[in-house]
Amino acid sequence: MAEDKKSSIEPIRETFDKVVSAIAPRVAKAPPAELVSGDNSELVEYSRQGESNPVVFRLDPRSESIWVSQAQIAELFETDQLGISRQLKNIFDEGELDTESNMQKVYSAGSANPVTIYSLDTIISVGYRVNSKAVTWFRQWATQTIKAFIEEGYVLNDPALLESPEKLIALAAKLRALRSEEK
Repeated sequence: MAEDKKSSIEPIRETFDKVVSAIAPRVAKAPPAELVSGDNSELVEYSRQGESNPVVFRLDPRSESIWVSQAQIAELFETDQLGISRQLKNIFDEGELDTESNMQKVYSAGSANPVTIYSLDTIISVGYRVNSKAVTWFRQWATQTIKAFIEEGYVLNDPALLESPEKLIALAAKLRALRSEEK
């Protein structure tokens, strides 16, 4: 019986680079009017392979972190917003994450009421708590990424390094520093 259950779980049979490139965001060229205005953030689109309607996220260039609303988390994980709200409450109540660095209030264009947005750490925490087909794929990807880091000692995002010479230069500097510490 346990053998049947084990064989029904399909491992991701793609290279790390292919998995990352499948979920790697593209910077949006024209920001939708309803999104946050008046700040220095960039907009990032995410879509799973085969989908034509991307989810648009806010990328804070200073912290290089993605910020999303509850509705966007629900859309990303293909689940309802009520469940996301409940999981967020539990994450903060249990002290898994602190609200100060993982939650912000921002104003949308044309609205007097602020919208609460959540950090990438929060997305990951929610991803390990909810259940849906989309979030199962997310957990498999996250687990493979962590496993690669533990086994190899590093994880690279090749597309991000190729797109940003600054990141590639910083990585090269870190490698030189490590090599200089060898005995």
